[in-house]
Amino acid sequence: RSGTLWAGRFRAPVLLDMVRRTRKLGYALNDRQATPGAMSVGLAIPAGQGAPVLAISVGAIASRMQPARQREIAKIVRGEIRSLST
Repeated sequence: RSGTLWAGRFRAPVLLDMVRRTRKLGYALNDRQATPGAMSVGLAIPAGQGAPVLAISVGAIASRMQPARQREIAKIVRGEIRSLST
């Protein structure tokens, strides 16, 4: 029955695909699903030993968010997140 569940406007199979992609890439990618014409890269901020409670995301118009730029942004954000724990 998971195909009938909604989370906002996304059905469960779509969300599961997004989770798989996040795990593969190492960052979340909103590829125009939430806002047409816009993309964002996001990373969770670890909260000690528990589940993350915060995240950082960077968004831009889709034409400026090519794969190389996505990776570059994820690297920068990852570095900033690391600096929070030092």
